[in-house]
Amino acid sequence: MSVLVVYWVLLRPMANLVRHMSLRCCAVTVVLCSAWSLIFFLTPVLEGNSQPRQAIAQIIIRASPLGYVHIFFAGVVLSRMFILTAMKDAETDGPVSAETQRLKLNAGEAPCLLRFGCCLGYLVYALLVVCDPKDHGYLAFHNGGLIPLMGLILVGAAVGVDPIADWIFKSSPFIMVGRVSYIQYLFQRSVWTMMKLQFNADWFPWVFPFVLVAFAWAFQRWLEAPLTDWQRLRLESDTKGGLEQIIDWLDGIGSWRRAVVLGLIICMTFTPSILVIALPSWCNAVGQFAGFDVSTC
Repeated sequence: MSVLVVYWVLLRPMANLVRHMSLRCCAVTVVLCSAWSLIFFLTPVLEGNSQPRQAIAQIIIRASPLGYVHIFFAGVVLSRMFILTAMKDAETDGPVSAETQRLKLNAGEAPCLLRFGCCLGYLVYALLVVCDPKDHGYLAFHNGGLIPLMGLILVGAAVGVDPIADWIFKSSPFIMVGRVSYIQYLFQRSVWTMMKLQFNADWFPWVFPFVLVAFAWAFQRWLEAPLTDWQRLRLESDTKGGLEQIIDWLDGIGSWRRAVVLGLIICMTFTPSILVIALPSWCNAVGQFAGFDVSTC
């Protein structure tokens, strides 16, 4: 089960929370979410020189739904920032307000930072790649440290006037890759494992990206697209099956109390796997602290 299930349950309460946030409050929230990644620089204090403690710290920080909830929440807040800075009321052509019912893009009035967000974001990212942060810096950047940078790129691309977004991302090849990108993300490990088992050769990692794109395109063309069309027809005909009822029920979770309770219940499904991974390390850590051998734990 993916941790995304927990986040989907929390999506509506999060959206209700940020619906009336000001731009300044959104910016502060994004910075705070990104600051959570600094905990990786504190792990040497938590770990000491003990390998078991290192394993425990990594499991607590990374191997649970709570480990990435700040990234998901930052994405919700960034969507609010995009609405406030690059969209307007479609009926009045004025700024977005609490009474706004319909929105439309207002790229011409977007801040210069967002209109060139892709160029600036990828430039900074290239500098980070050249610097090649190691150890805890690498973990920090991959666990929320890049939230402002990735937000700049995503919102800049959404505005649509950035040269990279306009000339490259809107081209047919990139539109196709974007259409199948989520399928690539979901199946990258499965395709890699299948190829590794079938082709015991040095060349298969070079072929893997092309095979993954081809697989994702076929999946999207012959499975996802027909299923989407079928769901659209059911929606237009107001047909309510079991799947639609589940979606409506999840969409109706609008209060924090219900969402948190359900999220905690789902989190419990991750507990056995985390314990299986962490128990040997915990036993060794306790043994080292107490001064006796528990290697057979």
